[in-house]
Amino acid sequence: HARFFFFPKGEKPLFRWVAKHLVPSAFYPGDPFIAAIAEKMCGETFDAIVVENAPRYAIALRKLFPRTPILHHFHNRKLWRGCRYERKIAAASDAYVCVSDYIRRDVLTSRRVAPESVFCCLNGIDVAHFSAPISRERRAFRFAFF
Repeated sequence: HARFFFFPKGEKPLFRWVAKHLVPSAFYPGDPFIAAIAEKMCGETFDAIVVENAPRYAIALRKLFPRTPILHHFHNRKLWRGCRYERKIAAASDAYVCVSDYIRRDVLTSRRVAPESVFCCLNGIDVAHFSAPISRERRAFRFAFF
């Protein structure tokens, strides 16, 4: 059985930009998002932690959970050679799951990522199975306006 925690980001966008671009550490002091994670997850045990498209958080999570595997699920370009905190992120991470071969190749350009820790798992939906039939009128409407 799996437990999922969702942590919405609530801080103001300008403050988040200032913290991301001007403060020299991976997390600014008093980061409310990391504080929420620490409060909610500390004292728990996990088989693994999956970080969705936010590799910086692996740095803080590694400090909180030194023995728990940390995996990344990348949907777009987030870790590449020369990116900010590349070495710290790679040191704090155990595996990377990418949604395309393009993203997988991009992650592999990082100096610190072991090729055997990067996997590609394509997103996919059987459109024929999950799409309702479309009437002629609706199809004509879509063609005319979109």
